[in-house]
Amino acid sequence: MSALNRNLVPGTTYCCYLKSPSGNFCFLDDSCCDFYLRRLLARSLGFRIQLHAYCLLADEALLLLTPLTPFAVNDWLRSVNHCFGEYFRQRYRRPARVYPKLRAASEIYSDAAVLDCQKFLELEGARIRNLEHPGEHHWSSYSSHAFGTGRGIDLEDERHGLSPHRATGDYLLTGVHRLHDYREFIARGFSEAYHRYLSVHLRHGKPIGVCRT
Repeated sequence: MSALNRNLVPGTTYCCYLKSPSGNFCFLDDSCCDFYLRRLLARSLGFRIQLHAYCLLADEALLLLTPLTPFAVNDWLRSVNHCFGEYFRQRYRRPARVYPKLRAASEIYSDAAVLDCQKFLELEGARIRNLEHPGEHHWSSYSSHAFGTGRGIDLEDERHGLSPHRATGDYLLTGVHRLHDYREFIARGFSEAYHRYLSVHLRHGKPIGVCRT
């Protein structure tokens, strides 16, 4: 469902789809991605957002999150985009609305679907850029979840930005080989048909609630 004219339900998990309103690249290089992501993570706690996973691409972003108040997501993104717009104007000496805008939000109905959506986000950057390994795309939450390192996460301290979903906790916080098991989970990927299903649904705000192989 389009997220432009509605508030999201507190306590419900969504995958939010953001895209540049101008059709141009909003992240021109790694410095743009780094600036945007740092603000995204740093302000999530103050705006009552549990950010579970993310993927930043040149002209779009996918965010797996749970808002804790009705206005949390729109207020959070408005604040982050204001900062990024100022950064972009100062750096490139030209006004431009190149930051990503919230286009859709898919409600995620089950823990299995949460894990599938998180896997989709952490594979999508490498797939679009034709990289061999998801860790080669530096602007997703993959390294944080798969190695316990990376941008935005300390699994024992939510103040660092990412807040693992309870479904992810089954992989990350239990078991002797928890990180290895998570890497294996991501490496299994999806069938072509299921990837296409997730891609269409998550970019058009359609709900996800059934685990498929």
